[in-house]
Amino acid sequence: MLVKVLFSVLIFNHSYSALAQQTLAPEIKANAQQNEKDHEQLRSLLKKGTEALNQEDFGTLKSVFADKFLFTTVDQNVFHDFESMKSYFDSLTKKQGVPVKKIIFKPAATGLTEIMGDFGISYGTSDDEYQFSDGDTRAMRSNWTALLQKQTGEWKVSSVPII
Repeated sequence: MLVKVLFSVLIFNHSYSALAQQTLAPEIKANAQQNEKDHEQLRSLLKKGTEALNQEDFGTLKSVFADKFLFTTVDQNVFHDFESMKSYFDSLTKKQGVPVKKIIFKPAATGLTEIMGDFGISYGTSDDEYQFSDGDTRAMRSNWTALLQKQTGEWKVSSVPII
């Protein structure tokens, strides 16, 4: 009797497992494919944003950020709009007599973005290079965490505090 019960359970589990694989497999595969598309888009977003920031291309940089955003610099200035952010960066490198000639940002994500629906959290480090007007160059490592938001099918940066 025990052998019949165990045999029945084994057959049920096998049948249930096969049925679950047939029904869930396409959904799991679709989710995995969507996640890979999301991660690829997020990698492109980091690259595009970094290049725009390094080239001081605030038009392109604007396209990387969400409609409403928060950007905190390493010296704890907080920006919610691009005009203020551009003025800040111009004040660091463009005005006569400023000590900083150029900043080269080199952010790298520590791992994959944790995706939660239309939001994601990513973090990493940035080994930035500060080139000074006197010819001196210094490296500075900072940590960052980004809150990302999917808006109309595209990932955008909602918040980036840099410490």
